[in-house]
Amino acid sequence: MKKAQWQNQGFQWIWALPLFLLGVGCLSTLDLKRPVPLRIDPKDHLPIALLPLSDAEGFPSSGSKIFAIAGTFLQKRGYPLVDSAEVSRRLEPFSGSPLSLFSSPDFARDFAAQVQAKLLLIGSLAEFRLGKASVGPQTEQVWEGGLFGYRMLPTYHWGHSRIRLIFKLVDSETGKTVWMAEGVLQGPAGSFESISKELTEGVLEDLPPIRPGVSPEAK
Repeated sequence: MKKAQWQNQGFQWIWALPLFLLGVGCLSTLDLKRPVPLRIDPKDHLPIALLPLSDAEGFPSSGSKIFAIAGTFLQKRGYPLVDSAEVSRRLEPFSGSPLSLFSSPDFARDFAAQVQAKLLLIGSLAEFRLGKASVGPQTEQVWEGGLFGYRMLPTYHWGHSRIRLIFKLVDSETGKTVWMAEGVLQGPAGSFESISKELTEGVLEDLPPIRPGVSPEAK
């Protein structure tokens, strides 16, 4: 009888777990900062060259996924982008991350002229820790039959994620930064796809839509 009760309790936990996991995403926090507020009207400085992001160490394709999300977000807001294949081709002869390369105003001006861009959008994964959640047994004290006892119950173990993303816009004529924003998303472990989308769009939210009929909420 007791064994049957324990099995029923275990099944109840298993059925309740997916509902619990759905609420995990609500516990994450996104902290945004704007070290350099937007100093230009973007629609007067087009097109934009979106530079590829370097992958975070140990996480292949993390940079390319952020790049794809950023490109989609900008296009939905009406921003014409320089062909990404042309940008990559022009970067091939150079070593180092785009963030370090374009810290030189002269390099930024020369590169922008090569790809015929008015603005360069440069991103960087400054911090990347993606936690993993797990479910495992853990001994818990329970009240049963008028007495306290101990049972092995399935327990959700939280993983903790923290990702810091920086984007900046560089003017092609001056080589200077005309906008910069960064965001830190941290909280329970989740899929990188959902975390990166929320973080990337949150950081880029500052850039206004330029296509007629596109609302600021377009994503």
